[in-house]
Amino acid sequence: SQTSNNSASGVAWIISTSSPFNPWVSLNTPNQFSQGIALTGFTFSIPSGATIVGVEATVGYTVTNCKDSIVKLTNGGLEFGTNKATNILIPMSSGSTDLSYGSPTDTWGSSLTPSIINSSSFGIVVYIYLSTSSTGGGGLYLSGSPWNPAKIQVYYTIATGIIESQESTTSSFSLL
Repeated sequence: SQTSNNSASGVAWIISTSSPFNPWVSLNTPNQFSQGIALTGFTFSIPSGATIVGVEATVGYTVTNCKDSIVKLTNGGLEFGTNKATNILIPMSSGSTDLSYGSPTDTWGSSLTPSIINSSSFGIVVYIYLSTSSTGGGGLYLSGSPWNPAKIQVYYTIATGIIESQESTTSSFSLL
């Protein structure tokens, strides 16, 4: 069985209620946009005195004729930070195509703290759209491997000045 949310503008994502729980969206008209989907449930434990110096997110796409339109950070249901979407046609492959956003020195234009990063509602939000050059429609699965649709690596410094990092994969999705 599946659940969807049609309350926001754009095409609703469908989330299977049986394993592997990959959200998907089907777009059939050029320039048609999806609703946003928040990928959250990361399990970070950044020390309270740390300074966040960068965030890198990776999303695994299996897609036909789609582009990312918005990729931002989210916390507590709110989107924030610089939009990191590439707005280029996501390459099709026999498996999933992983796109990375941000870097070890990119805070996405935000003042990030350990309490924000450690929150279970911290994550990324993704919107996609069908490109105007498409034929036959398209859609995507945020597939990743194995069945983890997104991962985030957080880079931070501790009091001694040493740079450390933690990586986590998403465990939940919510429709915006």
